[in-house]
Amino acid sequence: MMVRRRNPALELRRARILPQWVRRVDLAAGRAVNGGVNATAVDRGFSRLSRAADRGVLWFTIALALAVLGRPRAAIRGALSLTAASILANLVGKTVFGGDRPLLDDIPVGR
Repeated sequence: MMVRRRNPALELRRARILPQWVRRVDLAAGRAVNGGVNATAVDRGFSRLSRAADRGVLWFTIALALAVLGRPRAAIRGALSLTAASILANLVGKTVFGGDRPLLDDIPVGR
């Protein structure tokens, strides 16, 4: 299977930062997921779940439910954790390791 690269500069930056074993495991995992049987119903379900989690909506909804159910401390801790993780991932992680992952060119057209 030929792997196409979208952005050579991004690949070079990742190659310098990430250890070889991390890149190998990442590539193997991507191939395993994208090379499997195309289960349309499963893909559709995970796509919907992924959209529900965009911008933390799913997790903030869970935090709201916890608050309503009498667990306000758990709700606050969850919301603060989500906020801190988002800041770390989006502002630091994506700047250091470079944008979108996996490379969208590696995903089959059917998906």
